[in-house]
Amino acid sequence: AGHLLSMIELARQILQHTHNLSITVLIIRPPSSSTFASSSISYHLDAVAASELDINFRELPQAAFPEVESEGLACNLRFIDNHKPAVSEALTALQETTTITAFIVDLFCISSTSASLDLGIPIPLLHIRSNHDVHRDLLAGDGLE
Repeated sequence: AGHLLSMIELARQILQHTHNLSITVLIIRPPSSSTFASSSISYHLDAVAASELDINFRELPQAAFPEVESEGLACNLRFIDNHKPAVSEALTALQETTTITAFIVDLFCISSTSASLDLGIPIPLLHIRSNHDVHRDLLAGDGLE
């Protein structure tokens, strides 16, 4: 649910500054969601749905999980990559009812950008400094002074 929370917060920030937008977040559930992960995701989706924010969610159909040949990050990236057809279908369906002004993706979902490009939907690039950047800067001597 960690990346979902970041996307929800980004959507909130965008809507605070631009009130004439509607945001749809595409959801890929983990293949073997634990009860805790599922309830955490559901809790956050319900909380946003109860708010007055114009944030909608579209859960993508579960794609095939990669064979055992890969593990860890590689396995997760393949799993996400297997959702490209569902992302394309979701974007096509959204385009039938609304104008999509941008497609913002989590770094781990970067392989999904081909669906957006095929449909002519712009993809803004955004780099948000993370604690990893701060630690790297401190180690490089560019620390906070």
